[in-house]
Amino acid sequence: MRRRVSVGIAMLSCACGVLAVGGARNGGQELTIQSIQAALLSHEALVVGTSRPTGRMGAALWNQGDDITKDEFGLSCAKDLIFAHISGPCSPRRRASQS
Repeated sequence: MRRRVSVGIAMLSCACGVLAVGGARNGGQELTIQSIQAALLSHEALVVGTSRPTGRMGAALWNQGDDITKDEFGLSCAKDLIFAHISGPCSPRRRASQS
């Protein structure tokens, strides 16, 4: 008979967004984001992306000479990702107000 081993529920229902930084605009950040999201899903985390109208699965930033501040598009995606987490249906603020 198999016994189920409990490994804890640290990630259970935690909202998690993924941000990846690469050396080129199309430098594999999307594949990295997908891989991290797969690991988060296996731990039963709630994976969030950006919301409408863009609907991105995460934020992919471009590191131009060790400086991501020049990547306005990537930083905009990162801000959208943070906003989606803060204001979404599973946000800590919304859960606290429902208690």
